[in-house]
Parts: sequence; structure tokens; C-alpha cells
Amino acid sequence: MKNKQLMTEGRLEHACREHMGCHIASSPRIQSKTAMSDQSKKGRLQKIREATPEQVLYWLRVANLSNGLCIIAGGVASFLTPATLLSMTSIAIAGYIILFGCVLFCFECRLKRMEETIRRNFGFLFSYSGRTIFILFIASLCLGTTGDNGISIWGIITGVLTFLNAMFNCFVVYSHPAFKSGAISKDGDPTAGY
Repeated sequence: MKNKQLMTEGRLEHACREHMGCHIASSPRIQSKTAMSDQSKKGRLQKIREATPEQVLYWLRVANLSNGLCIIAGGVASFLTPATLLSMTSIAIAGYIILFGCVLFCFECRLKRMEETIRRNFGFLFSYSGRTIFILFIASLCLGTTGDNGISIWGIITGVLTFLNAMFNCFVVYSHPAFKSGAISKDGDPTAGY
């Protein structure tokens, strides 16, 4: 169907050239399709690679702050389901999810009062690689919550969003030119750029 449409457009274009005596490179429709395919090739991932280190660090921070709140909300929602209240394991998992969500959120907020405690007890958060692995760990905890029929919709939603955030962190750390060139160390302190 598309081939017929393109052939028809090509015939119309050729007829226009012959009849009008004009030399049109291609129709606006074909040009717009080409421009759209060029834009889609560039895509969001390429925009992230081309962003300045300050912009990327800001996006990472906003994503992690938002994810911390999402983790806390998902942990509370999982904690309040009737099936969770009947199982000590589910209560413990929901509690850890809430705790780790609070740790991630407090770390990204840069609360002076909490920074020394977080650095002492969660020192791995002070490297990009350690923070990414921590976020993956939280995602696995979220996916491990149980609900009424063995599955917790809040746990799945929170786990998937947290996993996507971990993949975003991983993508930035392993593909952004600032990290590749060594301008920002993968094992460096993320708070230095805030």
C-alpha cells in the first residue's frame, strides 16, 4: 500500500516537473518524512549524550529524587495491602523498601544533617556505579512484594519505574562523553557536581 502511494507521489512529482517546467527536489511530504526519520535517529538518547555534564547531573538528580518518592509511596502502598499485613516477610520487605526510598531521597536532597550518617552507613551511594547498583537492588525488592493474589500491582509499578531509573543512570554513566573521557569519574562523588 505504501509502495503504491510513494509511486503515485513520484508520478505526480514527475508530472508536475514536466507540466510546470519546474525542478522540485522532492515533495514537502517526502521531505517531512525524511526530516522526521532524521530526528528519530537522533532521538532522546543522543540528546542525553550531547547534553552538558551539568545538565546530565541535574537530570540524574531529578530522576533519583522522583524515584525516591515513588519508592516510598510504593512501599507504603505495599505495606497497607491486606496480604502484606498477614506475612512477616512482606512487612519486612515493605519496611526495607520505605527505608531505602528514604535513604535515596535524603541522599539526593543533600540534607546536611543526614549527610555524615549516610556517608558512614551507605558510602556506596557516593559513587555513580554504587548508586546505580543500589537502585537496581531497590527495584528487585519492589518486584518481590506480594499482594492479594501473590502479585502487588504497586510493587510491580514501583519496581519497573525504579528499574528504568537504574537503566537511565547506567546509560548516562557508561555512554556520556564526560564519563567516557574521565572528566567525571564513575567512582567519583556525585555530590561534588551538585
